[in-house]
Amino acid sequence: MPDEEPSIDLDLPSDAMQRQKAVGLWYEGDVLRIRAHLRDSYTEPDSTMLVLHEYRLNLWVELATMVVTQVEVTPIHLPYNECFDAAPNVERLVGLRLERGFTGEAMQRLGGEVG
Repeated sequence: MPDEEPSIDLDLPSDAMQRQKAVGLWYEGDVLRIRAHLRDSYTEPDSTMLVLHEYRLNLWVELATMVVTQVEVTPIHLPYNECFDAAPNVERLVGLRLERGFTGEAMQRLGGEVG
């Protein structure tokens, strides 16, 4: 299995932003495991790619209740040292039920300067 996520090339012009997301799901007994990878990048005018933000996220969800019981985030690349301070805020997802409205509630808990 390769160490790196496959790259998605949208063939964007220079001076463009791109967000890549990958999500995987599997079961471990009575737990749904979710692993995600997020990468924001910018294509420089000379066509080189600059990675701005990159994270790996792991979620543990209790199947009986569909409640997030554990989260783990690994910052891989961030533009500023203070950006690394936002990663622990992902703990705010613990207790959130995986149901309709999950994304909106997660954005409320993590949006702005905390996320």
